[in-house]
Amino acid sequence: MPIHQQPVSLPSAGWRWLAESVAGAAHGDTIPCQDACLARTVQIGRSQVWLAACADGAGSARASDVGARVACRVVLDSVERLWRARSATRPPRRLPQRALKLAFREARLALVAAAEQLELDPRELATTLLVAVAGPTWSVFAQVGDGVIVIDSAAGYRHVFWPDRGEYVNTTSFLTDETARLQVAHGPRVDALALLTDGLQDLALDQQARAPHAPFFRGVLAEVGREAQPLPELAEHLRRFLGSSAVRARTDDDVSLVLAVRTMTGQHRAAR
Repeated sequence: MPIHQQPVSLPSAGWRWLAESVAGAAHGDTIPCQDACLARTVQIGRSQVWLAACADGAGSARASDVGARVACRVVLDSVERLWRARSATRPPRRLPQRALKLAFREARLALVAAAEQLELDPRELATTLLVAVAGPTWSVFAQVGDGVIVIDSAAGYRHVFWPDRGEYVNTTSFLTDETARLQVAHGPRVDALALLTDGLQDLALDQQARAPHAPFFRGVLAEVGREAQPLPELAEHLRRFLGSSAVRARTDDDVSLVLAVRTMTGQHRAAR
């Protein structure tokens, strides 16, 4: 079972998080994991900001694994750079949404450039892309394609955008599509959230009620927030869960899951 992992060593305070991508059973031993996820905490002025990206490369695209990794890296680098370009001491109002729109544009251009370097059509790097940014008193989210971002709110667990399934069954839009629909939303402070690719949607969402499956998110986020539990141990448990028969009974697709909980100490183990 291929696991694509890149530990992040950046010190942080205020968040515990995990981010894992595991290849689906349909890939066998020859096709790499076409999902990617990445997270980080950055200190900008007086504000600590948590950033995360999650991407699902198109199964039919030859280099979608490259597209997913490039999209996650570039979009987070762009968001961080755009945030630093302004004074972080001023309350962010329109800046977060504008920064995310620009960052998604830069990510798309990076995919076009990567495709040119590989001598491929950009569609061969097709990928969805989900991004969450959480500041001390605000949050902002953006998404192209399916997958879902779930937040723990005063009203319970709720999705930010319902997954974009596209016009036909088992289709969605991708960052490389010229007509891709970018959804952006701004909200208040969040203290726990999750990002996941569509391989986990049947397990994590109540499709009939069009709502997150609360027991799923309550369980996994509670584990991450339990500070006595070492994160390396939790990361191993998460990888085993994502590759378990319980998950594979629902999907043979790649799966990615990013989990984050705001804490007093803040620790992390992020993988891609």
